[in-house]
Amino acid sequence: MASFHGEFCLGLVIICSLCVTCGSTVDNSFHLEQVVLEESSIANGFSGILGEIEKQNVCHIKNSSCSFQDIQQLLSCEEDLKGIGSLNTTCQLNTSLQLHNDVLIIGEGNLEILPHVSVSCHLAGCVIGINISGDLILGENSSLGAGTLILDAKNLSLQKNSSLNTTALGGVPPPQTSGTPLGVDGAGGGHGGRGACCIKDEGKDQEDTWGGDVYAWSSLTNPWSYGSKGGTTTREKELGGGGGGRVKIVVSGILDVNGSISADGGDGGHEGGGGSGGSIILLVPKLKGTGAVSASGGKGWAGGGGGRVSIKSYSRQASLNIFVH
Repeated sequence: MASFHGEFCLGLVIICSLCVTCGSTVDNSFHLEQVVLEESSIANGFSGILGEIEKQNVCHIKNSSCSFQDIQQLLSCEEDLKGIGSLNTTCQLNTSLQLHNDVLIIGEGNLEILPHVSVSCHLAGCVIGINISGDLILGENSSLGAGTLILDAKNLSLQKNSSLNTTALGGVPPPQTSGTPLGVDGAGGGHGGRGACCIKDEGKDQEDTWGGDVYAWSSLTNPWSYGSKGGTTTREKELGGGGGGRVKIVVSGILDVNGSISADGGDGGHEGGGGSGGSIILLVPKLKGTGAVSASGGKGWAGGGGGRVSIKSYSRQASLNIFVH
């Protein structure tokens, strides 16, 4: 856990690898995560993020021919989002909404998700992008959830107990990585840190039951990888927790976090390893609030490794709790 108060800070936490006693739910026991807090002048520009989406072929549905233009279709406040008002003035969402496809919301006004309202897409890797010229507000106990959240606004406010949540909703990790453990030892997934391992056969060496590997070293200060699924304890089913998702926030004004921003790995329970944490990037000139930012590994037969968090701002008046364990 890390807290910060306005000064430049670069945190790197290293804890040695450890295999654990099997049969009990545990947190991850090996961590190599990075929290980057650096002074930076942020230029607001959603066009760069959209270009990134276009290059990545964001459509999460396998074998889909979905193109960037398909998800850039403008959604109306009232007809498509079931809200009140207009995205070019103020749109208020007062009814929970379950999405089933990647969505991009664009407008010149404000967007407010009212208290106790949830907007979510529970498909792994599903993308919700929001680009508005005004303010984005999440009311108390409201939530916005998907595998990837990309948000651009003048100001973004997360009120008490509200959440931006990509926990266990990560898509496919980068190719040629081995974040998900092999075998049936229920080890944790790896990403920013190696997943924990669990020796249930006394005849095995620790090296034969390693948790998932660390990956995405080249993007430590600009993390944008999904977490990995945890291992299983049976060949019949994949019982590991899902990998954490991705969150990227770009604001030209103030990010006020009094709720939570999470890209945690999913729990594997007593029969699977925890998934590893995903990635969070905050590009914010001014940062306020007393909430939490988390890209932690999930619990399980053995715990998942943490993810990565990068925060770039030049004015911070916050007592945020940051978790990447």
